[in-house]
Amino acid sequence: MRVVVILISICKIAHASIFPADQEKCQYGDSKCIIRVANNVISKASQGYPELGLPVFDPLKLRSLDIEQGGNSPVNLKIHLRNFELIGLSNTKFISIQGFNKDYDNARMELKFNIPSWQIFGPYKIDGRVLILPVAGNGIANLTSYNNEITMKLLTKKVIKQGKEYMQIEKSRLVYVTDRVAFDFTNLFNGNKLLSETTNRFFNENWKQIHEEIKPKLYEAIASIYESLINKVFAAIPYDDMFIQGGSA
Repeated sequence: MRVVVILISICKIAHASIFPADQEKCQYGDSKCIIRVANNVISKASQGYPELGLPVFDPLKLRSLDIEQGGNSPVNLKIHLRNFELIGLSNTKFISIQGFNKDYDNARMELKFNIPSWQIFGPYKIDGRVLILPVAGNGIANLTSYNNEITMKLLTKKVIKQGKEYMQIEKSRLVYVTDRVAFDFTNLFNGNKLLSETTNRFFNENWKQIHEEIKPKLYEAIASIYESLINKVFAAIPYDDMFIQGGSA
């Protein structure tokens, strides 16, 4: 299985900025305060927050996402999305944050958050089979995931730029639980209405098995998106400038 995701909106490295004066600062490792600030940033940032290096991220415009699921799997698909949108990230709500201590080099952190729904929408091409059903088509895809509980584990490192110390994510891993995924692919089988309706119905009736097969690499792609957004913030402002100095470690 292979996945490639290329981001349009968040590919540039941010220049050094000053932490916004109207944002609360926390003590190092103060989980309650950091959760409060993170949720406040999300509430302000859907249309961009340049002071923190964040682009417009709802919708987040993405260049491509390729998922290839093959081998002996009952789901054997090649899905290619181009110039599509990821919608719903502005509804992210953090419920637990561990880490962000004074020592952040080679440190482990954990974020837990909820997204009521997110949606992938845009041009697609698909080829392969699901269980015994052959699948082929190209058109507009609409994939919606409902009530998403996400845990993201991070390994961070210290990066020095122009004499300033910044935090960046070295590795990340995402654990994901969802209540349901809905699939809608237009123009399957060259627009054959009967086959398109039958195939979409099959996808939605068997969503759990399909989701189980494609989720490792789909969620790897989603993790890379969150990692890029977080890195944008921490590449914009030196780490220590985000916290109250003299606070706890």
